[in-house]
Amino acid sequence: MLRYDIQGGIWVYPGKGGWHFITLPTDVVTRIKA
Repeated sequence: MLRYDIQGGIWVYPGKGGWHFITLPTDVVTRIKA
């Protein structure tokens, strides 16, 4: 399992389900997709 320590704002989806999202740095996204 990979582990990354990141900082960023959390987006809270206002609809049903209580979804939460975080914006990841581009370099982390590239490594996760690989």
